[in-house]
Amino acid sequence: KVEFSVTEKKYISEHNEITVAVPKDDKPYYFIKNGEDKGIAVEFYKKIAEKTGFKFVFKSYSDYASATN
Repeated sequence: KVEFSVTEKKYISEHNEITVAVPKDDKPYYFIKNGEDKGIAVEFYKKIAEKTGFKFVFKSYSDYASATN
């Protein structure tokens, strides 16, 4: 686990959901299988979530340019 200060913990508790922009169907990094987010990026963010308490929500876009604008 990552240790956070009291101020950081308060901020996290108030803002714990983070949206991650991803290109749609970008295997092996991100894809949807049986209605669930899958891929290397999803696993990466799961590890961060385990250590920080953040919740990551994935929003897919049609291409890289749309995901980064």
